[in-house]
Amino acid sequence: MLMGFAALSALLVGMRLAGVFHLGPIATSGTEAWTYGAAYALICLVIGLSEESFYRGYVQYTGAQGIGFWPAAILISAYFGFSHIGRATETWLGTLNAGLGGLVLCLFLERTGNLWLPIGFHTTFNWAQIYF
Repeated sequence: MLMGFAALSALLVGMRLAGVFHLGPIATSGTEAWTYGAAYALICLVIGLSEESFYRGYVQYTGAQGIGFWPAAILISAYFGFSHIGRATETWLGTLNAGLGGLVLCLFLERTGNLWLPIGFHTTFNWAQIYF
């Protein structure tokens, strides 16, 4: 989970150095901030569990049985990226990022042999992006 948070933190540092990102004022504090943080953590956990179980779990396993791990990973990651098209908060760059992120999550799956690292990374990356 720390890897997901660190990845987004590194991205924001790079964007800050490029001059395209800056921190604004803090919008909430106290109990309200903790409540939103916990609510978004739960939502992001559900997203991480469901998307990783589907894309990197069942579909990846089934695809790997037919065409091999990496060909299936490329196709599934492309589909994962395309599934982000049309969202109000996504641009073409966000769609590309989702697809490439899917490949990274497949690498985590291939290296560890289970879904826990992809689930934790996906959950905390989303949480850090949405809430933190």
